[in-house]
Amino acid sequence: MSDIYLLRRSSLDPRLSAQLAPFIYAHRPHDQPPTQKDLDQGNFIPKESPLSKDNIIDTYKAIKYNQDLEWLKRKREYNQKWKGYRSYFALGISEAT
Repeated sequence: MSDIYLLRRSSLDPRLSAQLAPFIYAHRPHDQPPTQKDLDQGNFIPKESPLSKDNIIDTYKAIKYNQDLEWLKRKREYNQKWKGYRSYFALGISEAT
C-alpha cells in the first residue's frame, strides 16, 4: 500500500492540502482505459498475431514444401469464412444419377 493513503485521515495545512491535491487525486481508483476497438468501432479490423498457431503452421509449410505464404494465408481466410457451409461437391451428388 502506498504512503499516500496515510494522508486520507490526517489533517493537513490548507495550503499543503491544495498543493498535494493533484497527487492524492491521482491515486484514486480508476476505470479500465478504453481499448482501440472501443474507441474506433467503425474502422476496427482485428489483426492476427504473427505468432499465432495458424501463421506458424503456414510459415512452416511455406518453408518446408516451398509453398506461397500469401496463398496459404488467403486459403486459411477463405476456409475460415466459409467454415460450416456445405458445398455442392461435398453433398455427394453425382451427375450420373
